[in-house]
Amino acid sequence: MSTCKRAMKALQAERMLKGRKKYGEFNPLTDQRIFALEMLHEIVDALNYYDMALISGQDIPFKRLLRFSLRACAYILIAHLRRREL
Repeated sequence: MSTCKRAMKALQAERMLKGRKKYGEFNPLTDQRIFALEMLHEIVDALNYYDMALISGQDIPFKRLLRFSLRACAYILIAHLRRREL
């Protein structure tokens, strides 16, 4: 496993532990949230943080690729959620 993959796995585990401490044990089988909508909200937050970083002059690696990737993920989720409404 690459260094980046290990770092991502560690970050995911850390975030789950933090959530478990704050909200209790997570069970995706009983959780009533629509996870695609939750993902969309998180991506919109990431896009807002991206814009704030740019405005404040912070350096963002691969600016155009990062913004394109986040927006592409958002568009995919929006299309998925719209299909669910039909």
